[in-house]
Amino acid sequence: MNTQVTTDPIRVLLVDDHTLFRKGLAELLEQRGTITVAGIAGNGEDALRILAEARPDVIITDLNMPPNGGLSLLRQLIADGWNGPVLVLTVSDAEEDLAAAASAKADTMKLLTAREREILQHLSQGLSNKAIARVLDISHDTVKLHVKHILAKLNLSSRVEAAVFAVEQKAAGQGRRTS
Repeated sequence: MNTQVTTDPIRVLLVDDHTLFRKGLAELLEQRGTITVAGIAGNGEDALRILAEARPDVIITDLNMPPNGGLSLLRQLIADGWNGPVLVLTVSDAEEDLAAAASAKADTMKLLTAREREILQHLSQGLSNKAIARVLDISHDTVKLHVKHILAKLNLSSRVEAAVFAVEQKAAGQGRRTS
């Protein structure tokens, strides 16, 4: 009996202003057999136009491309409700470019309720669910539910990722946002 599990290939949308790079990366990804290039765009505006049709699981985008760049695309994706992973490629080693890309998810903090932001802050301090429950005078199960919602809303896979995200947001000056 064959117990091999088959999975659908990962659908990728490539966004880069360099045609040769896009074509080369597309060929490289598709050689694996587990990835399908569902769409290719030369800029963020084109990517947004083809997003619904391409239905990607992952977006791979250049950081620095005309006319508005990859950061503009990231912000628009978040505003439009995209919660899938985005891989940002760049040849830039400028700290401000890397910091801007890392903090582009800051608009996502608006998705969290005040209580979820409070719990996220406690996660960033390394507190366990039980310790958070004691501090906030709520049940352990309520904390677990809030953590589950935080992970879903921020598209994160673990409480460690959530804690790192919170620390990054605080470092970027986004941690105290209340709206």
